[in-house]
Amino acid sequence: MAKTESFLAKPTLAAWEQEKQAAFRIEALTSIRPQRILEIGVSVGSWAALARQCCERPDCLSDQSRWKVHIERIVPLGVRMQAMPSVHDCIVPADEKELLSIVREGADLIILDDILGHWSKAIAVEILDTAIEAAEYVLVSNEVAADDGSRGQDHSSCWTFGELLNRNLIRFCACNEPAEMDCGLFLLSANDPKALRTRSFAADVFRVHCNDLLKLGAESVCGPGSSLSQTDEIRRSLPVLIESGIRRQTQKKASIWSIGIFSGPSLADLKPTNETDRPVLSAGDVTDIPAQFVADPFMIQTGGVWYMFFEVMNSSRDMGEIGMAISRDGLKWEYQQIVLREPFHLSYPYVFQCNGEYFMIPESFEAGSMRLYKADAFPLKWTYVATLLEGPWVDSSIFNFDGQWWMFSTPVIPHHQVLELFYADAITGPWHRHPMSPLVSGNNRMARCGGRVILLNERPVRFTQDCFPFYGTSVRAFEVSLLTTSAYEENELPFSPLLTAGQEPWRREGMHHIDPHYVNGRWLACVDGWHFETSDGESESHEKGRNYE
Repeated sequence: MAKTESFLAKPTLAAWEQEKQAAFRIEALTSIRPQRILEIGVSVGSWAALARQCCERPDCLSDQSRWKVHIERIVPLGVRMQAMPSVHDCIVPADEKELLSIVREGADLIILDDILGHWSKAIAVEILDTAIEAAEYVLVSNEVAADDGSRGQDHSSCWTFGELLNRNLIRFCACNEPAEMDCGLFLLSANDPKALRTRSFAADVFRVHCNDLLKLGAESVCGPGSSLSQTDEIRRSLPVLIESGIRRQTQKKASIWSIGIFSGPSLADLKPTNETDRPVLSAGDVTDIPAQFVADPFMIQTGGVWYMFFEVMNSSRDMGEIGMAISRDGLKWEYQQIVLREPFHLSYPYVFQCNGEYFMIPESFEAGSMRLYKADAFPLKWTYVATLLEGPWVDSSIFNFDGQWWMFSTPVIPHHQVLELFYADAITGPWHRHPMSPLVSGNNRMARCGGRVILLNERPVRFTQDCFPFYGTSVRAFEVSLLTTSAYEENELPFSPLLTAGQEPWRREGMHHIDPHYVNGRWLACVDGWHFETSDGESESHEKGRNYE
């Protein structure tokens, strides 16, 4: 399959990334309002200057007598100091031991500006972790390597997104520099005293209604539309979408995801089985934890009983956990309990059987790795057994075909736009990246997996989330026509999209997941959909799950 690329020209992309970085810095500084800042790094003082403009009077830069925020610049020995009119209260050179001592004294905000790669990995880890422990907040601006470490070789140490995402993350901004070098801005805090983990109104409107649209890449040759037509569509729709986004953010009350069962003689003819307009499972069915929603269902049949595993968003922890329900006929379901809980967010519990044993690969991007679990006592007890891939991956989908194990997965960054393919001889690996991977790049309409990979007419079919114009608009289906360890081709099936928004209130705004099984001459599928319950009783759509922006 032909790879897809972003249609944005490089000058436009560079300007876009610079504006995004500036917006992130300003939002962080104005939200924290620090009174004491330690700036550690190589910059000429841009962070300090911005802090004085954001946290003090903009006209105070040239009048030191009016400074109220205390800003120290710490310059590690061996780093060349760049000259500029000082915006710091003091500039202190320090070796590693002295620097650690200064960091331990703490501050409202410690800024590590493009400096982690200056030290060895062990020292950098110690300094970063000490800063997180001692300061209210830590801002890290750093070049970020690919998860295989293929970038940053000119530094003493390199860092991946997964390593930084897994350190008390509040929020982050991923950037692609004009020099083609990925970097990231990361806001970290052990205690988050100002409760900044809560999504801001501005961030939601910007992210959902602008960023994903302007980042949208071209369709593959097998899909409908083209980059030019999408650009025109975005240009026409953007004012309406932004207005709609503002209304949704101001009116929204809670995002509600629920699970339904669809059935039909073919995948093209799937329809809800419930005689009412209610889902088969919702947050109200969860009895052992306070649930905000249920989503991402996968089911498996054994011993004449259906078992369904799904994400339950625990509203008290703001983290996903894995719940389980049972059914005798696959139509009427009874919630049982939470069967898997970790210190990090879990979702998308891809459950499967191999050689008489049961395995699960839940989404665990907050752990910085793709993790495999095995049932010790199916279906209630699950134990971590192996790390399949390092890095923050979402919605990983495993399947066996032609005597080989295959895995589709999507990296967290950029959101919903990249599809990778891996293969292995055994479930536990080692897993190898396919030579044609990424299969999709810069396209949020066909990249992120949306359910179990199945075999249809002896060919794999993958389901994908269509995230245009919003996350989870519908579910599309692609038939893999050629799959070897060196080649890959696919085509979209003629009945795609096979799941879209419906008249039932629980899926009025869209759908994004399916796990279909062929049973007794018919297809039986668990699906999910959502709506927004608002202050005026209307429904509005929204992206589920943890905020990893």
